[in-house]
Formats: sequence, structure tokens, C-alpha cells
Amino acid sequence: MRHPHDKHIERAWMHSREGYLLCQSDESIRQKALQYISESIDTPQFKIWQETIKGGYQNHCEYLKNTESFFDLSQEEQDFWQIVQSHPFAVIFADREYEKEM
Repeated sequence: MRHPHDKHIERAWMHSREGYLLCQSDESIRQKALQYISESIDTPQFKIWQETIKGGYQNHCEYLKNTESFFDLSQEEQDFWQIVQSHPFAVIFADREYEKEM
């Protein structure tokens, strides 16, 4: 049974997937995300994202790259990826949304 919060988790998963892939393909975006992390409140989630963006957690990243729905992940992967609720890619998408409005 779905929970009302699930749509937010799905949206965060989609943004995390897109942000991660952008960081892997564009060095300027990667640096922007890492800079945002370094300036943000010191949280365990952001430390994990920092390691992930820098190339860590490759086994988990395969799921991030290849699984469209958060809820298609195994429970073990869902537990790991709960960090999607605190992702550093908002800085990337905020700029993109701002540029759309200009």
C-alpha cells in the first residue's frame, strides 16, 4: 500500500538519478554540487552524497543509474537510498528552473 509521502520520495529519486548522471557527465555541474555540499550543514546524508559523487558506492550507484522507480529497489537498497530525501542537486535544478523563467 502506498503512503502519501511516496510521491515525494519518487520525485527525490528522479532528481537524484538525474543529478548524479549530470555530475558524471559534466565536470562543472559536479563541482557545483560538491561546492554546495561543502558549504552545507554537516550531515551524514551529504557526506554520503559527497562520496557518491566522487565515485564511491559504485554497487549502489548501479541501482541509482538503472532503476527508474525508488519502489522497484530491494528493501536493502531503499534503506541505503533514503538519502535521496537530502540530496545536493537542488542547487543544480534551482538554476535550471530559474533559467526557464527568464
